[in-house]
Amino acid sequence: MCGNFNGIRWDDKALPSGERAQSDAEFGNAWKSERSLARCLDDSGSPRPCHDPLEFEVLCGTLTSQSGPFAECHWHVDPAPFYSSCLYDMCHYGTANGMLCMAIASYEELCSLQGIRVGTWQPAAQCREHQ
Repeated sequence: MCGNFNGIRWDDKALPSGERAQSDAEFGNAWKSERSLARCLDDSGSPRPCHDPLEFEVLCGTLTSQSGPFAECHWHVDPAPFYSSCLYDMCHYGTANGMLCMAIASYEELCSLQGIRVGTWQPAAQCREHQ
């Protein structure tokens, strides 16, 4: 996600100066602009406590549910990193900005690349199909 897709890993995560960022936080912070939302704060690397972790665990749990729409895909693509990323995003940004839908859709896309058709998950997550 932070690369330039030229196949050369060492030039990914380039800062505006052209140097390579030492961390994801440094990379993200460097690309913040005057047009960024006022509440777009620098990432300090330590997440704030989550206000309602149980609600977000349930919402992101669609990814890891053994009887959910992605159960068949678990054999091919590990849902754990997607679940962790989903929780992080939900805790930091909430549900109003479409992060939940994007997190789940990204896992669905990898499942699809493995030839696995997943069940319907959009209505339960309050997402539109094919966002």
